[in-house]
Amino acid sequence: MYKVILLGIFSLTLFCYLIYRSKHRTFFQHASKIPTVPAGFIRRIKSLIGANQEELFQVLKETICPGPSPRKAWLGPLMFVFVDDPDQVNQYLNSPYGIDKPKIYSVLGLDKGLFVSNGALWKAHRKLLDPSFNAKVLSSFNPIFNEKSKLLIKKLEDELDAEEFNIFSYFISFGLDNILRTSTGVDKKIMEEKNNKYVNDCTIGVNIFASKIVKFWLQLKPIMRMSNLYELEQKHILNGMFKMAHDLIQEKEENIRNNNDVKYKSEKPQIFIDQLFKKRNEFSFDEMADEINTIILAGFETIATLSSTVVLLAALYPDVQEKIFEELKTVFNSVDEEVTDRKLQELSYLDQVVNESARYWTTLPYIARSLSTDIEIGSKIVPSGSIICVPIILLHSNKEIWGEDADKFIPERFSSERLTDTQRKAFMPFGRGPRICIGNKYAIKSIKIALSHFFRNYKSSTNVKEENLTFEYTVFIKLVQGYMVKISKREF
Repeated sequence: MYKVILLGIFSLTLFCYLIYRSKHRTFFQHASKIPTVPAGFIRRIKSLIGANQEELFQVLKETICPGPSPRKAWLGPLMFVFVDDPDQVNQYLNSPYGIDKPKIYSVLGLDKGLFVSNGALWKAHRKLLDPSFNAKVLSSFNPIFNEKSKLLIKKLEDELDAEEFNIFSYFISFGLDNILRTSTGVDKKIMEEKNNKYVNDCTIGVNIFASKIVKFWLQLKPIMRMSNLYELEQKHILNGMFKMAHDLIQEKEENIRNNNDVKYKSEKPQIFIDQLFKKRNEFSFDEMADEINTIILAGFETIATLSSTVVLLAALYPDVQEKIFEELKTVFNSVDEEVTDRKLQELSYLDQVVNESARYWTTLPYIARSLSTDIEIGSKIVPSGSIICVPIILLHSNKEIWGEDADKFIPERFSSERLTDTQRKAFMPFGRGPRICIGNKYAIKSIKIALSHFFRNYKSSTNVKEENLTFEYTVFIKLVQGYMVKISKREF
């Protein structure tokens, strides 16, 4: 009897599979001509169950392995197509077909924000919000960036000549302070409070997002509700990091109602939420909340991770740190002189260090797009329904692109004299094309201003050995051990 039942189940499954193949004949014909990743996804699925963040990074690194471009890997009925040829990547990401993101991004819960939304909603919002990050607006934030950078320097005095500490925690607070002030106009003074609740909510929230991205079964609501992450998600995300944006919008609307009318002045700084309210009829309440939360979520981790990376790498490479300091002495007249746009343009070596840090320890491992039409990549036809994956971590470490010293930290490779066209195409810490991170220039500017203050005031050192460092995956790639440094006072 059991054999008959099993035979029936097998026959039905085979029949359904053949029907599926028949309906998607063209898809499978094109797919069969795309090379397959040598080690597929399936054998790694088991290793994701119960894995910690460090193990997740190892699985990610093994899964996004080198090979011909494009190449495919299957995860059940889903076909992932990896593209890591710089010319192919740039052609695709700059095309009309390189815009829509797959559903996996929806785990962030910001479906109406720029990072997750697709189609007409994304295009409309991007067009409306692009002016909020132009050069004039970013310049209006310079006083805030300088003010918060000086406060960071003040707070770091507690660590002078002490034991090694994780500087990442300071840059997390710095990043959130900057973003909240420039996006909402509210100064939460996060750096002035140790163990800040909002910092804790954001940190835990990012870890939950990472778990839901990699452990895809948690994206099913019934399973998520049964997991121990559900209560944490409710507490730290919905009633924590996301709630602040809702409260701020409600407060803003209440102020508008009380005043009956609001006249938006052109005085600086040009706060993001004010820019949204100028176009209030273009955004629903939820869309505004998602856009503010998108800016916060995408910004604070990027700023904290890249800033901490530069400080630790400067400690590991003292000669690089001395070159930074020498450049700062030629550009600034005093230790506390404010950073202006003109001064930033003169900091060419610091710019090289920041770029090389973003390449050497890549923070964004990959970007993914969903295809709604057949397209040609290389000599292959990638069928509609595929998920395109651009492994930035491979583009940034490929020795065919960066040379045999690609595994070395060499800031000078980003000098205008040395950087090749292929390397420019391969370097994409914030993505590429129409969907490049809208706040990429904001992040780099705030980081460089903070670092110009830091290296004028402090010298970083460390006892850690680079070969002993390991990484973990929490949406962004970070060091497991933290960014452990000592700091001593500089004589400027």
